[in-house]
Amino acid sequence: MILRPHEWLFRQGDLATAFFIVIDGLVKLYRITPSGDETVIHVLQKGEGFAEAVAFTGNRYPATAEAVTI
Repeated sequence: MILRPHEWLFRQGDLATAFFIVIDGLVKLYRITPSGDETVIHVLQKGEGFAEAVAFTGNRYPATAEAVTI
């Protein structure tokens, strides 16, 4: 899947159906606080994987994953 900057892979609260590996660029993981602020959890780089655990449990994604660069 190729994303443009600011496109989401998934949003906080979406049903977890997959895990991901960054092939190129950067992906930002962040949460929206109850007051509406964005809290960055991690910025993932080439070769890093994420969302493995939640994808296998069938729960919901606890954060939003957004492409930062391509």
